[in-house]
Amino acid sequence: MYYFDPHEIISSLVMPLMDTSKRTREYIEEISLDEAPVPVVRRLIVPSNLYVGHFVYVLVYAMGWDGYHLTELTQGDTLWRSTKEKAMDAESDLDYEECYPGLKVRNSFRATVSQLLKKVGDECSLTYDMGDSWHHTVRLVEIRRYEDAQIRFSNIGVELLSGEGACPPEDCGGVSGYEEILRIIKDPEDCNYEHFRSLLGEGFDPAYFDFRAIRRRLYDYERTISEVLHGFYER
Repeated sequence: MYYFDPHEIISSLVMPLMDTSKRTREYIEEISLDEAPVPVVRRLIVPSNLYVGHFVYVLVYAMGWDGYHLTELTQGDTLWRSTKEKAMDAESDLDYEECYPGLKVRNSFRATVSQLLKKVGDECSLTYDMGDSWHHTVRLVEIRRYEDAQIRFSNIGVELLSGEGACPPEDCGGVSGYEEILRIIKDPEDCNYEHFRSLLGEGFDPAYFDFRAIRRRLYDYERTISEVLHGFYER
């Protein structure tokens, strides 16, 4: 498996944040971790004209993932990939027809969230880390008008509203591995108890949602996009 830096993708693509030719709406999105032993849910606002390529990483960071694993967004018969990701797939000799039979591949920086999720109740699927296979369901739950007449690059318009549950640790073996870890940290007699308590931290609570930490992750991502757009990184 290969890894990539999402910030590298942003700086190398030289893509704008959003399609400013489209009227902006507030899209209230809910993303939940499928089959999680403890509910992990986030609710956030994104502008409707945010490009799908950025939307993917807004979702990843909203959940609490570090973002260095391969990520896939699918809806129906469509797989969304950036130009950079498609180039990496080609370098790895990935055969789309073999690995994704029946799926069309579309450029995630050539469509906006409003083209992905068109009406309340529409859903798409996000998979993070092809090894651990963390599957998420993303659903549009509400559409609202923005108070501001225009959302600009310096005011991206992504906002965390609420959440539930801690993000599982990276590289823990997916849902089954996380379930085993949660079992172990409840049993001081288990031979792996000290190891996982040390790894997770003594106060780790799978039901705890750290609102400030997740909001900070989203802010850092927005700031990186803004710095790329204003020339602070090589394009």
